[in-house]
Amino acid sequence: MSNIVLVTSAIMARENIDRRFTQTLHTIESIFSKIPNSSILLIECSTIELDPKIKSIINKYGVEVIEMFKDPRIHEIKKQSELIEDTGGYIKNLTEIYAINKILNSYDFSEYQRISKLSGRYFLGPSFKWDLNEDNLMTTSILYPSPRFSNMTARQCTYWSFPTQNLEEYKTLFRIIEKWLITGWGSEKEYDIEHGLSLFINQLKIGVNQIHPLGIIGLTDDRVLNIH
Repeated sequence: MSNIVLVTSAIMARENIDRRFTQTLHTIESIFSKIPNSSILLIECSTIELDPKIKSIINKYGVEVIEMFKDPRIHEIKKQSELIEDTGGYIKNLTEIYAINKILNSYDFSEYQRISKLSGRYFLGPSFKWDLNEDNLMTTSILYPSPRFSNMTARQCTYWSFPTQNLEEYKTLFRIIEKWLITGWGSEKEYDIEHGLSLFINQLKIGVNQIHPLGIIGLTDDRVLNIH
């Protein structure tokens, strides 16, 4: 059976569209080079339709594209972020978790053995090893200890992976995280997907294969941002 990678992107969301597009192509190329028998589903979360030329090039890589710009919830999240003078955290986290939940609950994953997620503009580096994924466990990495939650760490959400045989369990996980983000945003504590993963993976007793570092490299503009 093959593997599918969800790439969450917002190519059209800001300025520097050409650079963001080029970096997303690097994301795609790294997946095909590092994950065997892989298909890619690019989820474009912008409120603006992808430029047809950009979409055509992505399709030529054999990548399926799902655009969210017609979804009212995506526009609602953007409006809310403007009302609260969001600096980027609210719209990024709420849009991504909503899109992931929508895809997990509507797309047919029956032909795939494993579902992975990689954020656009990140790529699988030389040290990434696909064979470290274990068949019946979720692959994640501890991100950092957080003083904003007592005795709590955050888990990396740039990349994660889980077996489709436990898909219903992970649907529950991400639904809970989305609800937690919506109800908790604006409190003194940090509410983001990273902390939600850490909190609810533990509460739901989901089996985890913890790898650190994962071998994920991030880019901002033309510079290496971080390596997980």
